[in-house]
Amino acid sequence: MSPDRLPKQISGHRKKGRPRLRFKDTIKKKLELKDIKTNSWTSLSQQRDKWKALVK
Repeated sequence: MSPDRLPKQISGHRKKGRPRLRFKDTIKKKLELKDIKTNSWTSLSQQRDKWKALVK
């Protein structure tokens, strides 16, 4: 599409590459590296004493 057409002017440019990861996705990757179950990490992280013991 030529740059002077209206749809091109409205939509603008999109960045190339994969979408940025969310914070939650990054945490899941790190937990998987430490062999920590990722299905219940949100509730476990709210129990501070257990979370500290697990992460260390």
